[in-house]
Amino acid sequence: MRQEPGVSETSAPLVPDVGLRFVPPPAVPQPPPMMNAPSDARQPRPGEPLSLGAIERIACVNNPTLAQARAHTQAALGMAIQAGLWPNPKVFFTDELLGQDGTPGEFLGGSVQQEIVVAHKQQLSRAKYLARTRVSEWIAVEQQFRVLNDVRMHFFQTLGQQQLVELQRQLLRTAEDELLTRREQYNVGQANTADVHRTNVALQHQRLGLLMAQNKLRANWQTMTALAG
Repeated sequence: MRQEPGVSETSAPLVPDVGLRFVPPPAVPQPPPMMNAPSDARQPRPGEPLSLGAIERIACVNNPTLAQARAHTQAALGMAIQAGLWPNPKVFFTDELLGQDGTPGEFLGGSVQQEIVVAHKQQLSRAKYLARTRVSEWIAVEQQFRVLNDVRMHFFQTLGQQQLVELQRQLLRTAEDELLTRREQYNVGQANTADVHRTNVALQHQRLGLLMAQNKLRANWQTMTALAG
């Protein structure tokens, strides 16, 4: 009798029930611990939404760069006030050989020195520093526009990311329902082990997507709160 290449007459016979006996399905993987952690711990309480206007007001009061710009303006204004004032007089005390041999000294006296400002130099100096004050004011306004623009941009990014987190939660519920459906199909013989494993992998992938969205939401919140001071 002719033999097929690679096949021996002493090979073990095929088991007749191969493919008919099902093995137990794999267990449903447990979610990671951080999945149950709140992703919006710094959001206001229910009934007290944090609006864009409220964040802008907080930023205008607490942002450190705006406080620095206001301080620079006040410093320039103080220098302008000081530049328009007369210099302070200087008083000097002079003595010679004070206390020598128990004597009151040869000379005791004093002098007063006062700088005289002429040709309206005070007004010119004050005008110079007032011009610097106006420059500082415009720089403060520019910084305020910059901060408000960043706050608005990150506010809408955070709001969009919050909606993406909710969408990822809905997709996670869909993946969990899909896994339950596959397990029921497996129990009645309409799905195999590979199908259940594939559904488990999809569930884990969706849990990872939700966790990444939550982490990005936390990062957006931290950035926005840092801008608001």
